[in-house]
Amino acid sequence: MMADSVNLADLNHDGKLTTNDFLIFLKAFGSCKGSASYNPAADYDADGCVTFKDYQAFLQFFNAK
Repeated sequence: MMADSVNLADLNHDGKLTTNDFLIFLKAFGSCKGSASYNPAADYDADGCVTFKDYQAFLQFFNAK
């Protein structure tokens, strides 16, 4: 990944794709707006819930390193 590029799987914004990003996604998985564990950065399709579709998107971004 180039230094000036942004990877949407970098959920903690540290410039690296690690298991920490995956753990952040897992914490949000299954949550919806209004839930304490909802993370809009993990809601890739912006439908208000972090679902399997978002997981598939996360994996695509994460594996694009």
